[in-house]
Amino acid sequence: MRKEDAAGDRGSAKTRILVADDHRVIRAGLRRIMEGEEDLDLCGEAEDAAGLLRQVRGEKWDLLILDISLPDRSGLEVLEEVRELQPEMKVLVLSMHEDPLYVKKAFALGALGYISKDCTPEEVVEAVREVARGERYLGRFLARKIGLELKDLGPGNGA
Repeated sequence: MRKEDAAGDRGSAKTRILVADDHRVIRAGLRRIMEGEEDLDLCGEAEDAAGLLRQVRGEKWDLLILDISLPDRSGLEVLEEVRELQPEMKVLVLSMHEDPLYVKKAFALGALGYISKDCTPEEVVEAVREVARGERYLGRFLARKIGLELKDLGPGNGA
């Protein structure tokens, strides 16, 4: 990817998205959600941590949508390695885990956003766009459920 094509450098550039989730139906659902969005391009998928790391080593990505429960390693564990390989890539966690400890750890490890798999397609798009802009995002339902606010989650990555 040429530098001038990176999201945010030009108004017409698409945000290049990589999704890592072990469930094919989740990956297909995210692809369908993004298909209707002119500024978003879900152009890479991985079903496990090994595949995710191959993709991250092979190409530059603007944003990663990451599941915590991957079959070969924890998404939180692999998040550290991903951030080392591509520190400028933004990370949005999409998980069934709604425990505050998971949320806090994800933000502490450099994720900019965290949403529940119970969220709406519209919220996925909103979260992706905010995180792509470098803003932090915590899913509305999740924030209410666990009583957290963004200021309680640590520094984030700000990348």
